Amino acid sequence: MISSVAAVVVTYYPEPSLPERLDTVLAQVKKVAVVDNTGDESAAGILAQLHTRGCHIIKNPANAGIAAALNQGVDWAAGQGYEWILTLDDDTRVFDGLVAIYTAALQSELAGCRVGVMNARYLDVNTGTLGAEIPGKKYDDQWAEVKVMISSGSFFSIETYREAGRFQEEFFLDWFDHDFCIRVRRCGRKNFMYARPMLEHELGRKTAHRIPGTGIKVTANNHVAKRCYLITRNLIWIIKENFFKEFGLSTVYIAYIAYKFFIVAFFEQDKQNKLAALRRGLLDGIRGRKCSAADIIKNGRMR
Repeated sequence: MISSVAAVVVTYYPEPSLPERLDTVLAQVKKVAVVDNTGDESAAGILAQLHTRGCHIIKNPANAGIAAALNQGVDWAAGQGYEWILTLDDDTRVFDGLVAIYTAALQSELAGCRVGVMNARYLDVNTGTLGAEIPGKKYDDQWAEVKVMISSGSFFSIETYREAGRFQEEFFLDWFDHDFCIRVRRCGRKNFMYARPMLEHELGRKTAHRIPGTGIKVTANNHVAKRCYLITRNLIWIIKENFFKEFGLSTVYIAYIAYKFFIVAFFEQDKQNKLAALRRGLLDGIRGRKCSAADIIKNGRMR
């Protein structure tokens, strides 16, 4: 039985409801490590509540980015002897039984596989729709092999983490999870998605729109300009690194970049700054330009 499980939760200006939300996680794992990226003392009260609940707190003096914070948490858990990791964003709500589903599958349906990363589908809190598409028709209690997945809700072994390599901290916030999943598969492991939604999660501040004259529905994520920069820059990095090895996935990423430009141009606010950020990210990605976390977070929050 797999019992040596720790959760790593990255916080950034966490909501007052976080301690209650993490109670569900604390009931499913041996330890929760909270890595706080807030950078000031505004989260001190919430972190104190989490410490009282038994969480291990790692406080960063500035926003180090989600990738770096996850590395901190996973490295701490590995040093404490934990063998399996559940990674979560601070705005994700986990349903009861999630970790039990993961561990049961490792001993039954997926027992014969070299499992890399596991996750479950999620309900988008903004739209109420299901997130994380899976190939083919799958029933609720089935697993589907997938190429990539988001970090929140992901479950993997320390062995996998060491074999594939740590999360790339230069990505800071966006697409580092896809990059990790690609590297995991390159090690000969397989990633799996559980068909039943077992989390509630938020990707951006989604709003629904229709393309005039067509009736076609589209969704805007409404990311701030800095996120727009990271989205295009980091995707270009992934495409450059994996274009021929992951041709199908690369074409999806290219289509997403074009879609992002279109959605921002026609349906989002602050479009001038966001479009400029998308273009700058595109060019920096092509040039291979990297900048520090301090440069990225300068002049305000990332959300």
